Amino acid sequence: MEKVGDVTSHTNDRSIPLAGESRTALRTWPAIGLLSLMMIAKGLPWLFSEPPQSVQVASLLGPAAAALFLIVWWLFASRAGRKEKVGGLLGLGVVAGLTFLLLHPTMRVFELPVTSPVVDSF
Repeated sequence: MEKVGDVTSHTNDRSIPLAGESRTALRTWPAIGLLSLMMIAKGLPWLFSEPPQSVQVASLLGPAAAALFLIVWWLFASRAGRKEKVGGLLGLGVVAGLTFLLLHPTMRVFELPVTSPVVDSF
């Protein structure tokens, strides 16, 4: 029997997610850790007056490897929903494409012959 002043019987049961609400919270610590590793790798050469070649290679390839691990984590190990995963990957592709299109001609080292007429027209 329900009491007149009983508020608990009318509250939403939080075990059932509302529309647009996920069941578990998104873990951010892997992304924060990988982004921190990127910044540390980029800052390594600043610790040396003449950095050795291994440090230079680590500062170049470290952020690229961390970005690859970040993409793999986002797609296969994160708690994000399918829409967020696909949207994030498509957003990354759009940003990469825009970056390539807006590069200065002297910075276009990896230019493909197929895209040359399109890119050069801008």
